[in-house]
Amino acid sequence: MNIYRLEMFKKRYLMGAIIAIEILLDVLELLNVIHVENGVDTIYSFWQMLSWIFIVGYCIWDYYGYFYLCNDTMLLLSPRSKYEILKKKGVIYFEFMMLYFMLGLVRYLALNQFSMSLKMKICGIYFISKIVAVISFLLLLIFLLQLIKNIDNKFLALLTLLIIGGVIVGLEAYFLCANITSNSDITWIIGVVDGKKEINSYACILPISFINENEGNVVESFYIITVYANILIGFVSYVLSKIMYKTKKYNYVAL
Repeated sequence: MNIYRLEMFKKRYLMGAIIAIEILLDVLELLNVIHVENGVDTIYSFWQMLSWIFIVGYCIWDYYGYFYLCNDTMLLLSPRSKYEILKKKGVIYFEFMMLYFMLGLVRYLALNQFSMSLKMKICGIYFISKIVAVISFLLLLIFLLQLIKNIDNKFLALLTLLIIGGVIVGLEAYFLCANITSNSDITWIIGVVDGKKEINSYACILPISFINENEGNVVESFYIITVYANILIGFVSYVLSKIMYKTKKYNYVAL
């Protein structure tokens, strides 16, 4: 059984629809069909917020459904280990999130008149930041699923996953904001930005941005400590999940 192909087949319509809408909005804005007021495309900004929340939420629910609820009989009958299947799912979500991100990046670079050298720097920063953020999120999710697996109540289990995950991401965001904004000239916001003076950073999967009016160009709004923090979250999550999978026993009965 090819897990990758099976999962891609099941999700092809949903992922295809999201990518199609993203491309459509990008094209409409590049053609000046969508009205942009004061440099802000309200429709696209709203779509980015809702679509990203949906993608992350769907990923959590899909993982939760497979590993905790055991609602995918075909995958449960696979001879492959459950941990390996979780990683296969992760590859698909990683590819999808990165494709979604790259489409937004192309739009961002096309709409802003940066020099070629600056565009190359922005691409490098965005790719490093996003790749590490997505991987850390998926590794953290796998760890949290193992943590809640033996909780008998499915609603309590899901609530526990969301609370612990929220606390971890919140603490990381607080640590980053407290350290980076120790300079009084720097402020921060939560959410995806689409401006010329700031680059999105990530506390795990949560987009945050740091704004300094005195900065010379957009790349100066990026702080490498955000990448280091996500690497730490991902590494600790991976180590703990491997230890738990080898030392704990799980019941894979549908709930």
